[in-house]
Amino acid sequence: DSGEPGQGRRDLVVTEGSATSSHRFVPSTSAASVRRIGQTIPPEEANGEFIGVLLLSKAGARLVSGVARELQGRGAGPFHEADSLERASLTDLLQELISRGHPVDCIDVYKGWMEVNTFDDYRRAWAEIR
Repeated sequence: DSGEPGQGRRDLVVTEGSATSSHRFVPSTSAASVRRIGQTIPPEEANGEFIGVLLLSKAGARLVSGVARELQGRGAGPFHEADSLERASLTDLLQELISRGHPVDCIDVYKGWMEVNTFDDYRRAWAEIR
């Protein structure tokens, strides 16, 4: 736990092509490719934090959709960091793409976002943007 309000375990990323040691942004001076993503990555190994935003091209959307459909036919059991596919998160799906050799790139996001994990976080966010 990071100690921040409403903040539990963070979705950290390990990238290639990034020189930063901060967990809050990936520098724009390098094209960074995500090598690992998830909540069990030791913070000292991470280059950044996934903020939960994903932008896909049409081809990328087809790929993600196809992999998700394919995974629905797999048997029970763990799926990356999740106990099961049904309990998997977006980061588990992204790690699946990475494990299959598909490129997952990341961009800088170092301000203009806030954590909203609980209803209290939501209230704080609304109070701040009003």
